[in-house]
Amino acid sequence: IPLRAALWDADVQFFPEGGDLIAGLSKKVAFKAIGSNGRGLAVKGRVVDQKGNEVASFTDMHKGMGYISLIPEAGNAYTAEVTFPNGESRTYPLPPVVEQGISVTVLKSDTAQLQLAIVANERFLEANRGQAFYLIAQTNGILCYAAQAALRSDAVVVNLPKDRFPTGVTQLTLFTSAGQPVSERLVFVENIKPLSISVS
Repeated sequence: IPLRAALWDADVQFFPEGGDLIAGLSKKVAFKAIGSNGRGLAVKGRVVDQKGNEVASFTDMHKGMGYISLIPEAGNAYTAEVTFPNGESRTYPLPPVVEQGISVTVLKSDTAQLQLAIVANERFLEANRGQAFYLIAQTNGILCYAAQAALRSDAVVVNLPKDRFPTGVTQLTLFTSAGQPVSERLVFVENIKPLSISVS
């Protein structure tokens, strides 16, 4: 038993939707907890700011995976206090907060359309109002959708017909007009047409 206890370890990683924690924007932060055996760990915990104030609490949904919703503040830093099934607790820093930024957010993926939002905070909007951005969607390296959007407000909603995509993981990347990637999001698209079967 002492040997097993010495070998026990855990890894918890946090992934802000679109790539960054952006000041003033509501964010989903996905997390994944795995043990030293490579399997998911059931976890729970809370997120605190640099003053120790709780800003969110969380519990995994399935095999150590889940997400947290929070609105990060500029100049603040966040830490996750995680409790594991064996009663041990550890702290993990969340990614740093960027003061200005833009990201791709998935609003709906369970309808006939894949609904996205390109969202920017006020500082980014002030510096880039009217600038063109390009949204590229690809699955298995095959381009499925491309569009240009001008940033005139803090959010641009984009509806993509799901029949343009094969079933699988779609990579959504947002580029500046100079071709610089600024945000990326993966989303699973299920686009399997039901079979027409008759039995006689």
